[in-house]
Amino acid sequence: MRIYGLSDCVIAVAFTLFIVNIRLPPEGLSESQLQSFIIHNILSGEIPFYLATYLVVASSWISHYRIFTYLKRSNSLFIILNVLFLASIVFLPVPVAFFYRYGNQTGSLLVFACTQLVTSVTLLLMWVVARVDHLLDPAIPPEYRRYTTARLVVIPRGILFWHFWGVPLLVCPRSGEDVKQVDGQVHSASQHCANGRPTYRRSNGCAH
Repeated sequence: MRIYGLSDCVIAVAFTLFIVNIRLPPEGLSESQLQSFIIHNILSGEIPFYLATYLVVASSWISHYRIFTYLKRSNSLFIILNVLFLASIVFLPVPVAFFYRYGNQTGSLLVFACTQLVTSVTLLLMWVVARVDHLLDPAIPPEYRRYTTARLVVIPRGILFWHFWGVPLLVCPRSGEDVKQVDGQVHSASQHCANGRPTYRRSNGCAH
């Protein structure tokens, strides 16, 4: 089915775009500065965010796969919803880039959460259309139908919870020191976490 092949290609490209936003440390760092950069800029923020984003997109792909497993035909509305789903997947690297540049400020988290919410709601609508318009194979097992419905209903709520509570916990620093770059030099700087939601910016690949 052409619509399924196109979807897989688009999602595969999206998977590869997330890693390019992780910046390498600047040149000329001492061993202690390099360790501090890795701990405070990569391991404490960028890597957890990358892994969490990767898992979210992987979950969207799995849901998409489950919809298409028993799909026998499509109609115009289903195709439009699938295109909207792919558009949200293609757009996802934009809010990811916002996070890497501006940190976990409310604006970047909100754009990311809204993008993922559109993705999940679109998948749910695709499933509803497939069931209501009888696009699915009549032989689909009842338990498969129930599990897929539950999965598509729960995921949007989980995404909202994760973005507004889970991400701040992941990127909230474990210590009061961070690394920043000023005129090519790396210095330690305090990083504050207000109400469990730290706010910081990244410049030239370093937090400050």
